[in-house]
Amino acid sequence: MSTASRPLPVRALALATTAVAVTALLAGCSAAASTSSPSSRASSSPSATAAPVTGSPVSIACTALVPSSAVGGAALATAYPGMTPTTPAKDPLGDAGVVADASGRVCTWNTTDGHPITVAVGSFDDSTLTRVKNGLVTTSNSVPTYGVEGYFALVEKTGIAEAFTGSYWIVATSKSFVEPGSAQPLMAQVLSTLGGSAG
Repeated sequence: MSTASRPLPVRALALATTAVAVTALLAGCSAAASTSSPSSRASSSPSATAAPVTGSPVSIACTALVPSSAVGGAALATAYPGMTPTTPAKDPLGDAGVVADASGRVCTWNTTDGHPITVAVGSFDDSTLTRVKNGLVTTSNSVPTYGVEGYFALVEKTGIAEAFTGSYWIVATSKSFVEPGSAQPLMAQVLSTLGGSAG
């Protein structure tokens, strides 16, 4: 499927026209940062939300979200050779940063192709998730093959895959994701862990 441009996550791109529309739509939400000030993150690169969102803490560990048995399995090993967890997790950007700031779990893996993979998982109420989804309708591309409500955008060679299952908002980013299918194996594992499915 085609991948329309979407504002690159936090600290990466200037405010885009589509993001201005999203900001108006999502007046009740905002993006803060895990390692930089909320104002600098919000002003330099908007995401699917426009103000700090509040989530419930996600206690699941990265090793449970994507266990070593899955990392060594055929699907992930083939898609992301040399996938190795890193500690601490890479500073998340954009929607992943929003999730991190809302008590979400952030996990990062290095790969032999030199393109780290970051996954952020947050838990939110229905109202917040509805606002986020409405924003993604205008700033990303729907991906029905994830088996749940999913989206994908490619911005300056960085793939941004997002999906929703139950109360969870999942954001996965990497330059290894060149199209929706590139993120499919990882999204399938994360969704399986959280109770959804990605085909």
